[in-house]
Amino acid sequence: MMAEMPNDFYIPRTLESDGKNLAEAELLEKHSVIVVLAEPGAGKTDLLKSLAKQLDVIPEKASVFRHRATPIQVDNLVLDAFDEVAKIDQLAVDSILVRAKETKAGRVILASRSSEWEEARSRRVEECFGKRPAIVRLLPLNVAQQRAIFENHVPSEDFQLFKDEVEQFDLLPLLENPQFLKLFADAFVESGRKFTTKSEIFQNAVDRLAQEANKSAIQKNRPPISQVVSFAEEIFAKLLLSGADGIGVTELPRDRHYPKIESLCENTSELASSLMDSRLFKPATSESKHEPVHRIIAEYCAAKYLSKRLDSSADLLSLRRCLSIIAPNNVVRDELRGLVGWLAAVGSKEIQETIIDLDCYAVLANGDPSRLLDSSKRRLLHQL
Repeated sequence: MMAEMPNDFYIPRTLESDGKNLAEAELLEKHSVIVVLAEPGAGKTDLLKSLAKQLDVIPEKASVFRHRATPIQVDNLVLDAFDEVAKIDQLAVDSILVRAKETKAGRVILASRSSEWEEARSRRVEECFGKRPAIVRLLPLNVAQQRAIFENHVPSEDFQLFKDEVEQFDLLPLLENPQFLKLFADAFVESGRKFTTKSEIFQNAVDRLAQEANKSAIQKNRPPISQVVSFAEEIFAKLLLSGADGIGVTELPRDRHYPKIESLCENTSELASSLMDSRLFKPATSESKHEPVHRIIAEYCAAKYLSKRLDSSADLLSLRRCLSIIAPNNVVRDELRGLVGWLAAVGSKEIQETIIDLDCYAVLANGDPSRLLDSSKRRLLHQL
């Protein structure tokens, strides 16, 4: 069964909890404290939007909820990106859970990357709400669902031809992930329906997203795609490293979660306009605020930006300085483990080996380990 939400195509997902498959409505009927776990791009955010719609509430990011002055009482509470707030210590986790409890919500739903969730957090949720949470995982997309999403995303393209092309590069399992499916579909069109390397697949996807979203708009003075992508890479890197959620495009009261785009880079008015007209950013819940279209895109682009700077002998940014922000005290910040995985995938031999030694599991669970050098793959297996 397929349903269409306002301005968004959505296929209801099948979920798994305690070895049993559940439909979305069945999940809401049976459980009042729910933790949704999935890998990046699996569809957590879209699932939460669907669940929130069924509960007649608006989902919000945990980072925004955490800084509310006083939580208000609600019947249902849906918090996305829980893992992004649990950055350095348990205090951030406790703060969100206590505030969620204070809302007296009858149903609480949290979402997190599966690789960043620990059993200790499940116990903390249980202690806070007085009941064992239902730990829920999204089942991968089946072929019929993949076809439906592909044909909605690029209506005039041939799904079977696309699937055959992806299979040649051993990337077929990634089509079970909705975000990768869309990324590869964009790359498929951008490459003229013929892939040459895995690296090209990811880069073509970003290039397509960087194009003007409105095809009827006048593009005479628009900067080249390469400039828009480079600018996006820099913006994404600064957002991720600073812990911000997105950017503001108008004069707003000081907001650390949505800094004004001009405060991140100088002389950017033309590039900023082109970036906002692309699909690399999407509107946030508040006016004049925008967020990366998806965290995977932000992590990949940020890693490309950092890698280029680290590989430049003329740049003062060193790997040691970079890691002092990413991994203070040699512990990778939870919300940056995806960035670390991609940095290893796109970086030089030195970067790959250093990051593998620092956090081998982050390299395995995020980014694209298949892109590592052979020597780095052996090092990764040894460290694991």
